[in-house]
Amino acid sequence: MRKSRNRKPKPATEEPAKPAKGKPTGQSVKRPVILVAGDAAIDWFLYPVPAGSSNTNWRQLPSMHSTAVPGGVCLLTHFLKQMVKAEGGRSVVVGPELNEPQLREFPPDKVIHSNAILEDPDAGDKQRQGQRLRISKALGFMGPAQGTPQLRFPAVPTPVADIIVLDDVGNGFRDDLKAWPSALKGANQPWVVHKMSSPLATGPLWDRLTKSHPEKRVVVVTAEALRQIAEVQLSSGLSWERTARDFVFQIQRSPHLRTLQQCPYLVVLFGVEGAILYQGGELETPSTLIFDPFNLEGQYQDSISGTVFGLTALMTASLASSMAVRGIENLVDAIKTGLRQARCFLERGYPHDPSVPFLPNAEEWN
Repeated sequence: MRKSRNRKPKPATEEPAKPAKGKPTGQSVKRPVILVAGDAAIDWFLYPVPAGSSNTNWRQLPSMHSTAVPGGVCLLTHFLKQMVKAEGGRSVVVGPELNEPQLREFPPDKVIHSNAILEDPDAGDKQRQGQRLRISKALGFMGPAQGTPQLRFPAVPTPVADIIVLDDVGNGFRDDLKAWPSALKGANQPWVVHKMSSPLATGPLWDRLTKSHPEKRVVVVTAEALRQIAEVQLSSGLSWERTARDFVFQIQRSPHLRTLQQCPYLVVLFGVEGAILYQGGELETPSTLIFDPFNLEGQYQDSISGTVFGLTALMTASLASSMAVRGIENLVDAIKTGLRQARCFLERGYPHDPSVPFLPNAEEWN
């Protein structure tokens, strides 16, 4: 297995643009289209507000403020649009977006609500407190009493795309054929970037993609999702070399990972500290381990108080935005950039100042 240390990944703007591998050269003059579809969610954040001076009784007491933020496929769309904007708009992103007034209109029976408590990680530090918030406690989800959420994206026919990004977290999208992008059926065979959560490699969508996109497919999963398969033994925290050996052994010999073994490009994320790029199917390229030489899996994230939602979505967006302008050949550099951007988001957290955008924007990716 090849190793690639994730010390100083190249900035995303350093390399010249070129069409993705397999794209007709006649289309190189137009901007590639990235289409986003998948499971929707709304992230609700609660955070304490101190008592103030007011004639209104409730304002004189400590209270809780709530903020609704796009989650799921809408969050992935946001990340992609901001990354493309940061690179000069060399691609076009088509995907669902919801603003806060709209977010507050959808009840849990239509779209999954995730809930979390935010706290100031620097509380008590007079120089740093009051600048950022991070998730201190996840409160779980709210959804329909029966069945799956009703809201689906996309809800209308989709345009022809060069890259289709699927946010498949197992909340109904993978089973609803009517919700799949019509561009998947296109004769131009777009690349598919498939972000997938547990249960892995199952359902009608997976079966369809293994047949329709045997070569032009990048699957993104987390190491934790692999470890949820009882028969898969994947070490953590011992050494990067041991983890890499475990992964290669399991992917090549475990019958429970046989369909994943056939992925032309499989990206396994080990937190924000590392990743493995495995090339299966007809490709016989050695796997590549990208890792932080100073931190094992989880160590960097554990050194930061609190967390944020959407780290895997952010790294998936980084891969797709890079593929659109640099092709599949630069996937290792794209993974490095995604890990770096995920760390930036983790350190940034959510702003305490309401005048600052709640989610990272294009300027923060430059």
